[in-house]
Amino acid sequence: MSIQATNPLENATVFASAGTGKTWLLVTRLLRLLLAGARPDSILAITFTRKAAAEMQERLLQRLREMAVCDDTTLRQKLQEIEHPATPESLSQARGLYEKMLLSPRPLRTTTFHAFCNDLLTRFPLEANLPPGFELIEQGQEYEHRQQAWDQLMAEAGDETESILRSAMDTLLARGGLHNTRTALDSFLQHRSDWWAWTEDQEDPTGWACRQLEALFGTDDPEDLYTSFFTKTNRHKLMRLADFWSLKTASTKNREKGAALHSMLEADQWDATCLDQLAGILLKKDGTAFTEKTLGNQKMRAEFGETQAAQVIQDYFHLADSLLEVRDKIKACHNRDLNKAWYIAGSRYLACYQEIKRQHRQLDFADLEWQAYRLLNAQDDALWVQYKLDQKLEHLLIDEFQDTNPTQWRLLLPLLEEFSASGEKSRSVFLVGDEKQSIYAFRRANPQLQATADQWLQKNLRSSQFRMATSWRSAPAIMDMVNQVFTDETFARRLPDFATHSTHKTGLWGRVEILPKYEAPDTPEEPTPFRHPLEEPRQQSTPAHAAEAAAIADRIIALIQQNTLIADDDDVRPVRYGDIKILLRKRTHVEEIEKALQSREIPYQ
Repeated sequence: MSIQATNPLENATVFASAGTGKTWLLVTRLLRLLLAGARPDSILAITFTRKAAAEMQERLLQRLREMAVCDDTTLRQKLQEIEHPATPESLSQARGLYEKMLLSPRPLRTTTFHAFCNDLLTRFPLEANLPPGFELIEQGQEYEHRQQAWDQLMAEAGDETESILRSAMDTLLARGGLHNTRTALDSFLQHRSDWWAWTEDQEDPTGWACRQLEALFGTDDPEDLYTSFFTKTNRHKLMRLADFWSLKTASTKNREKGAALHSMLEADQWDATCLDQLAGILLKKDGTAFTEKTLGNQKMRAEFGETQAAQVIQDYFHLADSLLEVRDKIKACHNRDLNKAWYIAGSRYLACYQEIKRQHRQLDFADLEWQAYRLLNAQDDALWVQYKLDQKLEHLLIDEFQDTNPTQWRLLLPLLEEFSASGEKSRSVFLVGDEKQSIYAFRRANPQLQATADQWLQKNLRSSQFRMATSWRSAPAIMDMVNQVFTDETFARRLPDFATHSTHKTGLWGRVEILPKYEAPDTPEEPTPFRHPLEEPRQQSTPAHAAEAAAIADRIIALIQQNTLIADDDDVRPVRYGDIKILLRKRTHVEEIEKALQSREIPYQ
């Protein structure tokens, strides 16, 4: 274990894999800071859940309590293990840390990002342009406010027949329907921090964003694109191609295409529908052009004339290329118009939602992060706030850094820049995380920020990088599986710095089994007799996740009945139910797992 990373005199970034002792290392860093004389209220430790913050605090107090009551020999050994001098003075100091922590009027803070932001805004509400005494929104209220904002949005869109908002909503509803439109606009709310960051310095955010779309997708009008393709010259080429495919010597499929082309040319009405119909005639199912061989056989060429046939085939490839180009441009127009509508309706939906919260003097988690970022970066009083924080904060520790999102990183930067600017104080920064364990993508977490922070700290604070890849709890078989997965070509491109994992438990039994992918059985539907719906449940086919749950339960039964041996060093015994843990990515289908366990009388918690 990289005990050097706990040195309070060094800035450090730690890339620590699961089970390698990350939490122990972080708590040891806190302990050594206190032993080095740091004031408890000068230390701020941030993690991502209240449970993790509470566990960090509990582990620290437990170790301080142990040092307060153990004998000198044990205490000396504990200090030597963390490379702290074991002098009589340090022994006395270590014994008094527990009482000092309990009686400190301003204790060491282990908190979450959102709690830190909340405390910051509570201290400086006026500087952040927030109403003093604001409240955090509750989950049920958030849904109510979103519904109220949606009702307001729909009412505004229906008030004026020629409004930009109405046109945007018409586009969204026509393309996606009511459900998809609501989902898309709720997604806009969920990712509003990205919208605020992107349009932060713009006087007209929505107009500016729409202009960016035009720069990306162009300003073409789909109607003009239809006209540009169905020119007199192209229609003449299509007529010659239709005649060529209608020859008696042509294949049945070519004659069908020739007849379809003739029908289109006789109708002489060209629009988006005709363009799609034409693509079905001129292109293969995968959207590519036919080969020259499939366009016409030798008999067709002879009947049509070699020179004319060669010209028709050349015209075909020109038509196919032009058609593909026009279709791509039309798709770009549709993407542009759809995203414009999303920006226009989404920004108005967001404005309604924010106004409702403002009227209730409420903020949510996204507001906390954004307002804290603005307070520390963009407000007129940012330097004053940083100065006030600078007087207290001297040691910053951040756990689970792989789950940091861009807004959180940007609100940390001013604090880190203050650390790099002041050379007279003894300050330190400690970041720990593991890119493989990033699980908060739905909250905009970006695991690549850990490498960005590491590089920034090395450049500006001369920090050291440490890597921990030896597990204290996993069997070699598990580590071998991890190494196989993350050295695979797919993952190697995403994690180029992956370090091969190992384990301290070299004698621990382990096994990896890969279950097959379960799919719903493909059974034909049979007519069912009439039934009384209040007395007889409807018979449903077993879904895939239920079949998977049954297979998991059956495998557990087999492990128990076969007295499968497990070994931890010298302790060898049959596996018990309590040795088995089922990990699920989501709780969506946990009920199916429970049903499978219950039906086989497997005890579980």
